[in-house]
Amino acid sequence: MISGNFGNISGTGKSVSEGVSVPGDGQDLTVYEADSADLLLVGKGAWLLTAKFVQDGGDLVLVGADGSKVIVRGYFQVGSPPDLVTPKGAVVASSLAFKLAGVPLPQQVAQVTAAVTDAASSVGEPIGRVETINGSVEVIRAGGERTTLSAGDPIFEGDEIISGEDGEIGITFIDESTFSLGAEGRMVIDEMVYDASSQEGNFSANLLQGAFSFVSGQIAGSDPDAMTLKTPVATIGIRGTKVVGKVAQEGEQNTISLLPEQDAEGNLIVGEITIANEAGVVTLNQAGATIQMSSAFEAPPAPVILSPQEIEKTFANVLNVLPTPRGAEGDEGSSDEATGEAEADIIAELNKLTEALQEAVMEGAMQQAKFEFRLDAAKLQIDSFLKPSFDLPSIAVLTAKFAPAAPDFSASVAQLVSIVQSASQAATTAGNAENSAAATAASIGVQIVAKATAGSVGLSNTQAQQLASLVTAPMKALGAAGAISATASSVSKAALAAATAAGKGEAPSVALINALKGTVASLTKAANNVDALVKAAVIATEKAWDKVLSDAKAAKLAGSNTASILTTAKSAMTDNYTDEVEKSLITVNAAMAEEYSDWEVIEYTDLDEFVDDVETGVGAIAYAIVDDEYWGDFDEFKGALTAATTAADNADKAAASAEQTIGADDAAEMLEYAEFAYSWAGEAEKARSVADEYVDIAAMGYGMDASVFDEFQYIMEYDQVAESKAFEAITGISDSVDALNAAQDYMENGAQTAAAAATQAVLDA
Repeated sequence: MISGNFGNISGTGKSVSEGVSVPGDGQDLTVYEADSADLLLVGKGAWLLTAKFVQDGGDLVLVGADGSKVIVRGYFQVGSPPDLVTPKGAVVASSLAFKLAGVPLPQQVAQVTAAVTDAASSVGEPIGRVETINGSVEVIRAGGERTTLSAGDPIFEGDEIISGEDGEIGITFIDESTFSLGAEGRMVIDEMVYDASSQEGNFSANLLQGAFSFVSGQIAGSDPDAMTLKTPVATIGIRGTKVVGKVAQEGEQNTISLLPEQDAEGNLIVGEITIANEAGVVTLNQAGATIQMSSAFEAPPAPVILSPQEIEKTFANVLNVLPTPRGAEGDEGSSDEATGEAEADIIAELNKLTEALQEAVMEGAMQQAKFEFRLDAAKLQIDSFLKPSFDLPSIAVLTAKFAPAAPDFSASVAQLVSIVQSASQAATTAGNAENSAAATAASIGVQIVAKATAGSVGLSNTQAQQLASLVTAPMKALGAAGAISATASSVSKAALAAATAAGKGEAPSVALINALKGTVASLTKAANNVDALVKAAVIATEKAWDKVLSDAKAAKLAGSNTASILTTAKSAMTDNYTDEVEKSLITVNAAMAEEYSDWEVIEYTDLDEFVDDVETGVGAIAYAIVDDEYWGDFDEFKGALTAATTAADNADKAAASAEQTIGADDAAEMLEYAEFAYSWAGEAEKARSVADEYVDIAAMGYGMDASVFDEFQYIMEYDQVAESKAFEAITGISDSVDALNAAQDYMENGAQTAAAAATQAVLDA
């Protein structure tokens, strides 16, 4: 059974199979069909991570140390083999399963038959050497040969390295990066391509278990996304830095820490790593920043800072066996003085970019602090004018004590508390959906800029940016979710204004209360529906990107020029995206139906209808006060309501444009509609800001009756949640666009300018 720590697998839209146990000759045997699910839940505990992978015809056979076996029928014959997963959520990707079984991936077969001229990728050339070794460490070569390693032995692409209980190994690679693996470790070197003349290339390794440390070399200095370490719970993107971590046994926390590294001049520098999995992305850019996680389906947590002593205590052995990088020894190696200066320039720009990003983070923290300060200040003000004065003449105190009870307005305000609470939840749901779209756009966008310019595709930076903009266009268009969040916050402001009046005895009419309730019900439905659509769109975008990259690489192998490769890649996106969304919605609808008993199946073409209902609801609120003398002249309420009407109108336009983006059948249309949706979402946020300006709690709350004090505290807290979530959501997609632009700028050596622009954009937000 899947453990509770497995994470939100339903949110990924992926199906899971646990196989069928088959009686045997005393040995456990479980059989799966390769096409039965997206994920195969294999073994108990960490059985999968230590199993031997064997090809038997078209089947995959896994053999555990205890003799138990797993057979996946047809694994090497299906078009998209499923990933394998442990009960706690550690994943062995299908690409890694192929390598562990010694089976080339289909695209690798095509590449081997093609004319490969890159000397760095020639078959049989070492990519590194063993520098230090303790105890027993073995290697399984790509051809299946198993041998014990010794100091000085060569390391090749495709090697699987396995350390024993007492085994430790330190390796130096040809780009001068260094790596160490601790006891009971297991790793596979997926790719190492390096051109010494340009100091460019790619490095990727898979870590299945064990403690490790890594210091990046020349490759990370030339390309911020060219070095990756993959673990069963996350992928680590290395950007010129030193990393230490542990891929733990099943149920234990996997640990990843960022460390400072010493340059040739003895200065300590700190780079950056990104840690991403199915559920989210986190960036570490401070010395000692550390995260712990146990599942590929749970978002990486916020980092904590560990002291050097804490890190040394945990990782002393693996750090001791790590070879010293040549630059840190003062060895000039094969690099000349000009190259050293270029490396220093890159480091300087990375440091400036890191500083700018830290400033941006601080600005975000300041924004949050402002929200909390406003809430606390408003509470104090309310407390001051609601508390009864005890500085009364004695006879007045006695009179007050025996006076009839004052009117109780709490029941009237309580209805509005429920309304604001529902609006707040709708803003949160839609805002979280928007953040998911933004995170996907940022993550995939940066991947595209890096991978599309690599040798296997060969696009220019400008062409890669064009492709990234197209593939992430649907995520940008789903800023419509942020527009729904902004509308919910605006309605919350109107209800908050109404609560101040109710607290003074001006109870809203039944018609007004019903209109407000109807509107937040429409907002709740719209938020849940757009959340489902974003989940489907995220899955579709990831699959579309896989198709785009595959077709682009095929075009490159066929000898196409870069213009033709770009055209092929764009067509792969527009020809497949709508179908991918519709297929993904089938899975997402099924998952939502399990979560909500009243769930109605949705299509992506329903998006603007969700928001139409919200628009109608806001109109009904306005109609409810047409003939009401008090509410018709209540400027703050009317101002917030007018802003909510504007937000809903813009949200509707954003939704319609998002629909058109998803359904577009050519690149120009997809980009154009995405820009429209993004623009209308921005207008919805402006309207939310106007609604906020109309509702000044410190002024409007004066004179409210003490009977509503408790209710009013709740309503203010719910409203502030709605406001902060809407603000966070609408800026999320903007930040992802900035990230994409910054990635291109970095590739074009413009990181310093991009950092300044990004910081200014945050400060101006």
